[in-house]
Order: sequence, then structure tokens, then C-alpha cells
Amino acid sequence: MPSQSTSAEFYKMNTGTATAGRVRPRRRTTRKRRSTSKRVTQRFAQINMRVVLIIAAVVVFAFMILVQNFFIARNDQNILALRNDLKTVTEANDSKSGKILKMQDLSELEKKAESYGMVKPGPEQYVYVVVDNPSDTLSGETAQ
Repeated sequence: MPSQSTSAEFYKMNTGTATAGRVRPRRRTTRKRRSTSKRVTQRFAQINMRVVLIIAAVVVFAFMILVQNFFIARNDQNILALRNDLKTVTEANDSKSGKILKMQDLSELEKKAESYGMVKPGPEQYVYVVVDNPSDTLSGETAQ
């Protein structure tokens, strides 16, 4: 019989012919190993699923933030437009008020009021108020 070497070569003799080959260690698969490998693959599948869910949650969160920023920017533009409109209307109102206050002639003021469609009040539309403290009035006069 030939001696065995470290490379695990062997010789097989079958009906006068000799063949040489390498001996590979034979793996014995047991139920324990199979179930362990299945558990490992299932564990990796669970981990992969968790990673996918975390990534999906991050993407959804980022999308929500982008949508909110879009609406905030659009509302800011609307606010700026409304402020500009308010400023122009306020300036126009102040200029009209200033023009009316500059008019010292009451007859001219009456003509202007009539041009706007205003009418003089009747005697029943006047309301007289008695003021207790004369310093509360602008002119300092008391009503009779």
C-alpha cells in the first residue's frame, strides 16, 4: 500500500488500473447546520427589510419637509404681494385724507362731498352729546 502524503492523495486499484486523485474532505450536512444556515439567511433578510424600511421612512420624511418648504415659500410670496398692495392703498388713502385736511374752505369741502354723492344731514340726524369734562374735546368748547 502506498504511503499517504500531506496532500491527501490516494490510489485506487480497480481491476488492474491505477487512478490518482485528491481527497476532499466530505462535508456532512446535518439538520442543525441546515437550520442554522436558514436562520442566518432569514436574519439577513430581516435586516435587509429593516434597512429598506428605514431608508423609505427617511425618503418620505425628506419629501414631507420639501413639500412644507414649498408651501411656506408660496405663502411668503403671497404675504409680500399683499403687503405691497396694503402699502399702495394706505399711501393713496393718506394722500386723499391729507388733501381733504388741507382744504380750509368749508364750502369747497361741501362741493367735494356732494361730488362724491353725499347729502347734507337733516335736523333729525344731528346727535348732541353733553360732555362732562371740557378738556376731553379737541376744541375745548362744551356742547349746549
